Amino acid sequence: MFFPGLLLAAAVGLPQDPPSAALGDEVTLGYSLKVGDQTLDSTEERPPLVIELGKRDLTQGYVLLPIPGLDKQLVGLKVGESKSLDIPASAGFGELAVGDIPAGSALKVDVKVLYLQKKDSQPAISFVDTTAGEGAAVKAGDTVELHYRGTF
Repeated sequence: MFFPGLLLAAAVGLPQDPPSAALGDEVTLGYSLKVGDQTLDSTEERPPLVIELGKRDLTQGYVLLPIPGLDKQLVGLKVGESKSLDIPASAGFGELAVGDIPAGSALKVDVKVLYLQKKDSQPAISFVDTTAGEGAAVKAGDTVELHYRGTF
């Protein structure tokens, strides 16, 4: 039987048995967040979400980790895997209302792991600026237009 994905993985040196996500790893996710039947947030029209599993930063009352109970349920997933998660209010935002999410809400989150960066490993992608840009420096949350060339 012929498996083109395995042949491609062997040709470009990708692991044939990819690693699983663990606490401390950084995962890039596509997701959809629902309360009841209403979708309140999704990466369908925005960039994927990048989180470090097990990190619990709070800054001036704003939750940086989108759903406190999410990271533990992602442990063990591999790139390309999807999972539907039912998160009770106690593992979500509890009695805190966040944006359009009412206090005490159970959450349904559908996730897909798009990329996995293992803790203390070198990124698989590197960037080299070949031409200096003009104008203001890019900051988090900005939308940019760029020209790029990808190579192996």
